[in-house]
Amino acid sequence: DTLAWYRKIVGDYEPALMLARVGNVLVSRLANAPLIPYDLEAPLVDARRHLEQMVGEDLAAEHPSTGLRRRLEALEVEAVKAQMLLKVVVPVGGLSAANLSRVNEILLSLERAWLDERGLPDRPWYRNLFAASDPHSGYAAWMLPLLRYAHESHGVDWAQALPRYERVLDRIQRHLAALHALLEE
Repeated sequence: DTLAWYRKIVGDYEPALMLARVGNVLVSRLANAPLIPYDLEAPLVDARRHLEQMVGEDLAAEHPSTGLRRRLEALEVEAVKAQMLLKVVVPVGGLSAANLSRVNEILLSLERAWLDERGLPDRPWYRNLFAASDPHSGYAAWMLPLLRYAHESHGVDWAQALPRYERVLDRIQRHLAALHALLEE
């Protein structure tokens, strides 16, 4: 959008001003929070739900999604433990400034655990294997895009899909390692 388009089509700056104010408050709260407000469990529940929608729940035990589903469930259990620990320890001042800083670093690493240098097929600039825009419209979000693309492409070629499952499993292992570091902190 250009300023000329905005003046011609929208005209009124009040909604844009309100959104700018809301964005500023959000950024300020995030920047000044002692602990990064990161929900440890919700993304994993979403990932498992999207995986189940993608491949169905009645697949054979040898299907690659079975191991992925189990790992996501195990990761959810660890995330619940860590989330509960943070809800109890941080509000009562149970972490020193150095430990709080380390916990924030770990929380950031949880998000970064989903990054893969190879990116997505045909779109290597999308390096996040947790979520990306869909390749068709560019607007809708695709959860587990590496796998979803395999499932939505002319039927699933398991020889091609298996390495993709392994890449996602590797990201889950990284996420789990970061959660374990958080629990040890």
